[in-house]
Amino acid sequence: MRNLMTYAPNAIRVLAVAFVAGNITLAVAVKAGADSTREGLRSFGRSVLRYADGRTLNQTRAVSFNGADIRMVTGSTQDSVRQVLDFYAARCREIDGGMSEQVLDQAQRRTGRRAVTLPRELTDTLDVNAAGTLIRFTTDTEGMLVCFDAGRQPTNYAQFIQRMVRAVESGNLTGAADFRYVYASRLSTNAESTHVVGFWTENTALNIPQMFPTTGDAQGRAVPGLPRPQGLRRVLAAYERGTPYSYTTFLGRTSSAAIEAQLRRDMVSAGWQLLTTRRSDLRLRSGEHLLNFERGSESVIFHVTHDRGETSVVQLSEEATPIR
Repeated sequence: MRNLMTYAPNAIRVLAVAFVAGNITLAVAVKAGADSTREGLRSFGRSVLRYADGRTLNQTRAVSFNGADIRMVTGSTQDSVRQVLDFYAARCREIDGGMSEQVLDQAQRRTGRRAVTLPRELTDTLDVNAAGTLIRFTTDTEGMLVCFDAGRQPTNYAQFIQRMVRAVESGNLTGAADFRYVYASRLSTNAESTHVVGFWTENTALNIPQMFPTTGDAQGRAVPGLPRPQGLRRVLAAYERGTPYSYTTFLGRTSSAAIEAQLRRDMVSAGWQLLTTRRSDLRLRSGEHLLNFERGSESVIFHVTHDRGETSVVQLSEEATPIR
């Protein structure tokens, strides 16, 4: 899939890599301890940024991923890593529902001072605000920040924690809290720019079991009129609104040879033309197959692989009109 990524529209590439890199497991990483949290969040940001464009901070993109609407922005700025994260941390403090103040007030009433003692393993590696709604790691060349949007109006801290615990246990994060994630990096302390990538949700339905079912198709949009690989189930479905591009992944036990033969047959029958591909330029590995079809202004690329008894088909589509 690494070669195929050069064909994908940037927003779709970034979002697909982001979720594969472990976005949905952030809560698990936090529960596992400070070291796991830090490394998990950092590797997530690095994986995403590897495929993000790095020019100027661009306009917000609306991307649908397995039925969930995610907002995304990528780009670069002359500000330092610390300046970037300071900016976003300040915005996170404005939307923590006043819970940090509640925790500090409680601490003052109990101990006579406005301070909260956090586990040493956390304070030695991560900056965590009093309410635990903001987690941050920063160095001169790299940093990440995750926070939960509890709103600007005062929120009861105990009720918020109960709501988050229920969400993590059930996998249904809908209505619990929106999340904000920012990763910033520069090549060295003397570099001229900092590369930034950010994701966030806005009243988004995030039901993880429904987004990533163990059987059947994942939620998402099927490309109209496009034959799908028979015997495989859809596990990833993403597209950027306002563009004609979509990204879909299918998995299953049907042999790759049978899938390739079926796609060739069904696509040609549906009026698509199979294009000749210079495979030497794509450096395909043994067992990988790339099928490129066109029909008028539409185009589709299928990347077919087979590994350990499982066939994977990555489908990149450009439709005739933008997707709404």
